Amino acid sequence: MRWRHEATSLIPWGVEGGSRQSWLLAVAAVLLFSAICLQACSVIPREVRKEVDRTLSFRELKEDPEAHAGKKVALGGEIVETRNFPDESLIEVLQKRLRAGDVPEETDESEGRFLVSHPGYLDPAIYRSGRYVTVVGEVRGSRTLRIGEADYRYPVLSSIFLYLWPRREIFYGPYHYYPYYYPPYYPYGVFWFYYPYPVWPYWYYNPPPKHIRKK
Repeated sequence: MRWRHEATSLIPWGVEGGSRQSWLLAVAAVLLFSAICLQACSVIPREVRKEVDRTLSFRELKEDPEAHAGKKVALGGEIVETRNFPDESLIEVLQKRLRAGDVPEETDESEGRFLVSHPGYLDPAIYRSGRYVTVVGEVRGSRTLRIGEADYRYPVLSSIFLYLWPRREIFYGPYHYYPYYYPPYYPYGVFWFYYPYPVWPYWYYNPPPKHIRKK
């Protein structure tokens, strides 16, 4: 089958009129379904997501944690340290922006740090520095601790849902077989499932992630 490229759409040769409209509607439906799947495929359970205040940004929370006490937020980031106390584990997290699926981005950009108070014991060897977490928690206020010689005020969350991401999961793909990596073979990369320009997603396997819900 031959294809033509009109504007930003791929349309088979010979598809005209009503068939052309049906083709475009089918493509739009696929794209809409993909967008819905991205929203639905969050690591946070649906019943927990319903309680999250998505309008509250981390910057606002950091500026005045006490003003937002009692609100439930979803945050993510990289663990700095996990400390254990008689009645709780305290996780210090370097905030990272959550992308689709509530996955924290692996980036050097951050708006600050926050603390997660989790009832019970979390092993620091597992919840160690460098691991990534997604957490839903209730804002409890703030706590001031020292970083080096400076005082730092942390927003504090009481953990409701805590998800520990695999040590590392890199997705490379879809991968286009040689020599169809780049133009002029584009735009087959948009609709990568069409023969004869196959692609194959590949990734590094990691141990299954851990998640904990507060009971």
